[in-house]
Amino acid sequence: MDIGRLMLDGWSWSGRERDNLHLNIGNGRFVDASAASGLDFIEDGRALATVDWDGDGRLDAFLRNRNAPGLRFLHGNAPREQHWVEFSLRGVKSNRDAIGARITLRAAGRTFTRELRAGDGYLSQSSKTLHFGLGAAEALDSMCVRWPSGLTEEHTALAVDTRHMLTEGVPPVMAPRRMVTLPAPSEVLVPARPEQRLVLRTPLPLPPHLITAEKSPAGGATAIFIPGSDALANATLLEDLLVAPERLRAAELHIAVLAAAEGALAERLATALPPELASVRTAASVTSWRAIHQNLLGPAKVPDAPCIFLVDAAGLLQSIWWSRVDAAALLRDASLAAIGNNAALPRASFPGRWYYGHLPDIAGLAAALRRTGDGPAVGFYVLLAEDLRRRANPR
Repeated sequence: MDIGRLMLDGWSWSGRERDNLHLNIGNGRFVDASAASGLDFIEDGRALATVDWDGDGRLDAFLRNRNAPGLRFLHGNAPREQHWVEFSLRGVKSNRDAIGARITLRAAGRTFTRELRAGDGYLSQSSKTLHFGLGAAEALDSMCVRWPSGLTEEHTALAVDTRHMLTEGVPPVMAPRRMVTLPAPSEVLVPARPEQRLVLRTPLPLPPHLITAEKSPAGGATAIFIPGSDALANATLLEDLLVAPERLRAAELHIAVLAAAEGALAERLATALPPELASVRTAASVTSWRAIHQNLLGPAKVPDAPCIFLVDAAGLLQSIWWSRVDAAALLRDASLAAIGNNAALPRASFPGRWYYGHLPDIAGLAAALRRTGDGPAVGFYVLLAEDLRRRANPR
């Protein structure tokens, strides 16, 4: 079966296996410390990278997951009862990154060895600064570094609880402390009114029959609202839009509510907004919109939760909203059509830039719509998938 389709349907790739941490207790023995460490997450973990992010000698970690949260930062904040030392390497005769260098330490009768590698895990690369946990050892007896060029250097009297800069053929230099203060969890700023939306990197063409009747009379974008069974959730999603008629008019944005049956929501909308800004009609196409939602976002936690599809004047789906809508942000999304599909322009839900386009699984979308019985939509996406295939593989 198609693994991608199984994942979209909510299946777990790893069978809900918890993450594991094994503690080295010496003599080639390890104990399972997963629960005690707090690292036994149930997420579908994919990659682990370690780094002393705040420069305090305690390793921090980044966990990458297939499902949410996609990236998790774990701050190492255990009590400072043990000693440590770190080395940043730079090759001269060797490669500049000193990949392949090996450091061997002796401290308090114990030997520690680390090798600098390019890629030390699945889809991950930990910090190139080599970290050594020294336990109770308060000093280094000796340090030997073997460079990839074959040069071997030995150093003594190096301080612990600090980071040293090692340049091939040059005496070690103590690095300045890099202390970063991370906010406590209670101090992390959380938006007072969280937005939940997906901005499509590449706008999705929509079948004409799904949007023709809902187009904005003013020729602008249309926010197609699919209400759910929870009246409170419906009202919450539309709350900001109902009190912003002038902003909607200025942006030429129209709100079209598609429901299986008209009800109290239609009455409230008619009271709050004039007819040119909002319309309500019963529509059999709700199941098709739900299928598009599931194809792009995966199965919803609440199958009939309310959502908004923002469609531009050209009939392209720009973003999908669920939870509470911020009117200003929705209007910003409506302006995305003006910038076109320029890969150098920011269109993501997060800061930064994208440098490649991405279309959803068009063939999978056609299959999902086939299950709803929407023949015209199926035909539209089958033809679109074939057109994209020809463009990708011209002959």
